Amino acid sequence: MREKLEIPCGNDESIDVPARWVVCPRCDGRGQHSNPAIDGHGIGAEEWNGPDWDDESREAYRRGLWDVSCCRCGGRTTVLEVDRERCTPEQLKAVEAHELDQAEAAAERASEARYDY
Repeated sequence: MREKLEIPCGNDESIDVPARWVVCPRCDGRGQHSNPAIDGHGIGAEEWNGPDWDDESREAYRRGLWDVSCCRCGGRTTVLEVDRERCTPEQLKAVEAHELDQAEAAAERASEARYDY
């Protein structure tokens, strides 16, 4: 069975495009990742060596005891991605427009986060 993804293409319409399963880029195929509530901003040396992290906490973090199911693949370890080689020119146009919309939305969210809107 050939997989497909549904890509929005404006006016409440969508188009099905060919897809393939790939290793999840968020968790690298592990199905889980560190909890963003713990290290979503990164853990610097000052924090890692500070009073909030004892040896037991550091070891628990290294062993992944606080990991959560991957927010991208839901623990499946793989995700569907557009199979561009099997797309028609019309499908590729829709995919590129959707990716541009997604990039613009991400940039807007980042800007709002910077200015705390």
